[in-house]
Amino acid sequence: MFLKFEKFLELKKEADQKVDDLSKKLQSFSREANGMVKQEIRNSREFKIIKSDFDFHFKRLRQINEYGNQFFKKELRIERGNRFK
Repeated sequence: MFLKFEKFLELKKEADQKVDDLSKKLQSFSREANGMVKQEIRNSREFKIIKSDFDFHFKRLRQINEYGNQFFKKELRIERGNRFK
């Protein structure tokens, strides 16, 4: 399957947003003094669902980035250069 660069950027943006949203939800759970989420919360259904969704979308984002690095090196380099100008 080959994507056009614009479609790749669209998929990447959507995946980035989804990962960011799920990360914020995971960070919103209360934590112990050492920074870890409490075990009771980690065992809850809500946490497990959000964590599972996060893992899925994070893996998908990694695959999208891997695809982009393989097929759009030149375009990505140009875009990154333009972003910092």
